[in-house]
Amino acid sequence: MDENTGSPGICRKCGKVVNNDEPYCTQCQVELAEENIADVEEETIEAGPPEENKGRRALLLVILLILIGTIIYQAPSFFAAFKEKQPIRQGTYDTDAQTDLCITNLWRISRMLEEGTLPDNNMVCPESGMTYIVTKDSKDIVVRCPNPGKHGLSELRVSKRYPCPEVKK
Repeated sequence: MDENTGSPGICRKCGKVVNNDEPYCTQCQVELAEENIADVEEETIEAGPPEENKGRRALLLVILLILIGTIIYQAPSFFAAFKEKQPIRQGTYDTDAQTDLCITNLWRISRMLEEGTLPDNNMVCPESGMTYIVTKDSKDIVVRCPNPGKHGLSELRVSKRYPCPEVKK
């Protein structure tokens, strides 16, 4: 019955007359309850058991933390690529760009010595513009910078026996 008028109500879903204070008839109430149960079951199936969701969330959190850690770890090297290039540092001495070029030439000469060839007159010290000095004896072939003093050094050389360039102050 309608509370305001005392007369029977009408079902909101099917339009049948309802003889109680409910907004739906008995049949529509059953149908609505079944629909709600079906919706809840679908949501439960899609979400999975609560324990599985906790494990999945924990795994996603671990993966996210690993990714964030990797980004933080790699950030300095990423930003270093955009900084101005500094001269290569060889050994324990700080060297300038011209000395670094001379050392790079000595590395090339070292490779040539290992292959059995000697530097030609086109390979020169970038600071002095002079060709490298080659000395041979029965035990070794040594190639020296023609003027290591211009680099602020007493010796800058490489040999077949010791293929790593030697830098001495």
